[in-house]
Amino acid sequence: MKIIDNKRLQEVIAAAEKSPRNRANDNFHTDDADTSRFLNAGNFKTYWRPHFHANRWEHIVVLIGKLGILKFDDLGNVVDKVTLDGNSVRGVEIEPGEYHMFVALTDPVVVDESKKGPYDPNTDKNWAPWSPLEDSEESKKYLVKARSYFGH
Repeated sequence: MKIIDNKRLQEVIAAAEKSPRNRANDNFHTDDADTSRFLNAGNFKTYWRPHFHANRWEHIVVLIGKLGILKFDDLGNVVDKVTLDGNSVRGVEIEPGEYHMFVALTDPVVVDESKKGPYDPNTDKNWAPWSPLEDSEESKKYLVKARSYFGH
């Protein structure tokens, strides 16, 4: 049995704080599993670059904090948004082919994430061509703009 307790949550939060990418995963799955299941932690500095999964759904439930999710059209225009706040909206399922981006609205934020596997880092994500690369000055500005959709 794999238990998600406060100790485990604090460990993934601490790992995200130490990470150069300001995020960390705690995987429950093996790389060849039919479903990828993991905790995903981030903070205000985390830039989750817009992307889609070609043949994979993605299921997200917030465990700590608040997470904004932006949905984009193929040109990068925001077409929908949702705030996972742990109260009125706790989770969402993102369909294959939907460009999306996570935005930490609290520091920290932790979600329980699952998506169709098996995990292959070479094919897992299709980056939005209009989105800035990670670790760029443009990505910092883009993150500020993304957060503004949620009044932050």
